[in-house]
Amino acid sequence: MDSMECYALQNNYTYLRLIGADFKEICEQNHINFQRHCIVAHILKSYNFTWVLHVDADVGVVNERRRLEEYIKEDLDIIFHERFFNFEVGAASYFARKSDFSKIFLRGWADYSFRLPQHFHSDNAALHMWLVELFAPNAPFTPPAGHYGKEEVLRNATLSRVFIYRKGEGWLRDSWLTNSHWSPEIDFMFHHRKEKWKKQFNVTQIKVLQGPRFDWCDTLTSPLDLDKCRRERRRKDVEELRRDHLQFLYKFASRLTRTWSDEDVQDTK
Repeated sequence: MDSMECYALQNNYTYLRLIGADFKEICEQNHINFQRHCIVAHILKSYNFTWVLHVDADVGVVNERRRLEEYIKEDLDIIFHERFFNFEVGAASYFARKSDFSKIFLRGWADYSFRLPQHFHSDNAALHMWLVELFAPNAPFTPPAGHYGKEEVLRNATLSRVFIYRKGEGWLRDSWLTNSHWSPEIDFMFHHRKEKWKKQFNVTQIKVLQGPRFDWCDTLTSPLDLDKCRRERRRKDVEELRRDHLQFLYKFASRLTRTWSDEDVQDTK
């Protein structure tokens, strides 16, 4: 999470670290995995943000040169990504535009917690059910296939107002897929970076591209210093203020020059 906050500071994004208990009166879902989508809908309603990017607590930035704007599609409302190692639509991170559709969609997804089938207990499974209900309600699928049958239905459905990035095209993937190695041309954020799976890889382990599932190592050459990130943000703010002030002075000086020149002409007459 620190890498997300530092990235936001570097690029002048607003960063909110939210706790589910603080929203219990507004979002009554019993499980945080569902409650969080209700919270995002509340943020869209309460703040003057054009877009919001939701990320799980185990998501981190590995390539700070990428920008969020690269993945936004202004004519849509919700943007997901397809997970790399299966055909799931990822629930760990998504973009949501400030619109009535986004708020209705997110609240409907969150409220799925109150009508979960007996064998479906995650917000990821509920997301697929909710998408099928909205965009392919009459599509046939084989009930025994369950969750994965709905994935196939979604791949063939027309998802108006919702976009799903295909494998390898989105902003997020699981770090263990390449043993924490990342590409500066493709990668942006890594998922599944839980502290309990963090390892100190030795030289031999670091060199291989395939490692244990879920294990990951830090991609930074030195520990992240949030105070340094904040100082850098303040330095940039001061530089921007100084630049704006100088631009104002230059414009003011040019206006004074023109005024004095006009008066000189009038005096000579």
